[in-house]
Amino acid sequence: MPLKGTLSTMALPDLLQWLSTSAKTGRLVVTNGRYRKEILFRKGVIASSSSDDPREFLGQFLLAQRRISEEQLRKAMESQRSTGVMLGKILVMVGALTEEELRKLLVLKAEESLFSLFLWEDGSFEFEDGDVDLKNLLPLQLKVEDVLLEGLRRYDELQVILKAFSPGDSVLRRTRKPVPARLAANADVKRLLEAVDGRRTLTDLCLELHASEFKVSRLAYELYRQGCLEAAGDAGGDGSATASGSAAGELINRAEALLADNKVDEAIGLLGQAVDLRPSDLALRRKLEDAEARFVERAYQHYMPPDRVPQLKRDMKDLTGESLTPQEVFLVSRINGSWSVKDIVTISPLREVEALRVLKQLRERGIIDLSAG
Repeated sequence: MPLKGTLSTMALPDLLQWLSTSAKTGRLVVTNGRYRKEILFRKGVIASSSSDDPREFLGQFLLAQRRISEEQLRKAMESQRSTGVMLGKILVMVGALTEEELRKLLVLKAEESLFSLFLWEDGSFEFEDGDVDLKNLLPLQLKVEDVLLEGLRRYDELQVILKAFSPGDSVLRRTRKPVPARLAANADVKRLLEAVDGRRTLTDLCLELHASEFKVSRLAYELYRQGCLEAAGDAGGDGSATASGSAAGELINRAEALLADNKVDEAIGLLGQAVDLRPSDLALRRKLEDAEARFVERAYQHYMPPDRVPQLKRDMKDLTGESLTPQEVFLVSRINGSWSVKDIVTISPLREVEALRVLKQLRERGIIDLSAG
């Protein structure tokens, strides 16, 4: 029988330490109701890892590292769809990366994915003993002690950042204080400062820079500590109902009624709230995944055909008064009159279903339209 539990009953450091000291071989799956990460062990050593978080996909990671452009990613993904060749190999073939650069970046990407687990507030896990197949996977040799050291360091650092401002909805703005030379010379700091405009939240900045919340928060905190950035307040919610006041069972019943009425988009929102209440309920997570797959299929067939080109119905400067979410701002800013729906979804750090839902909502609000196909 596999070992199952929640991160509240068995903390991640304790779980990893047990797998290491017991020299376990097998597959560890960790979920938080939204994302799923898989870690393969061989004799207590981390041999490989994967994630279904789009922000941790190779293309998004390379964008965050400034190794490729969004246009290069779009073209490479287009080639991948038509040839089936792996993205990394395509980028090597077109000269965007060398094989050695790709290997080092893949290792770094895997490490970052593991470290981010320490920032999860809750979740569930399942470990199954047995030999693991590393065919077609990047083999790693990561010692659990090293992962624990860096992961816990990041957790402690995030607690310090949280005392200054709340990641996510916090809006940052520049002050008049000059940026110290050592920070001004940092390319990541420069990109962050270029994106800070007094209106963008930290979530906005993460999307714009294709970077993790931890990385952006850490850079922002250092600039905040130096007096170069200040918190301008929180953007606030959109007033929509949250799951905090409702039972998961009621949300599920309402979602099932919507699904029966083919209102899949609305059902996904309710199921997502229910999953937040029951992050360890795998059956509920599968129900949400099924609804999302159903929506993606319907979206491409009816709402957002993949080969159609979105067009802005209003000028960008006229949208400043609109109440747009960070996700809407990101997608609207990528509508250039030539990229198709599939192109925009491809280069987005959002999950496919999330990007399509946002595009559908933008169309329904009369902000975008689709070219004639």
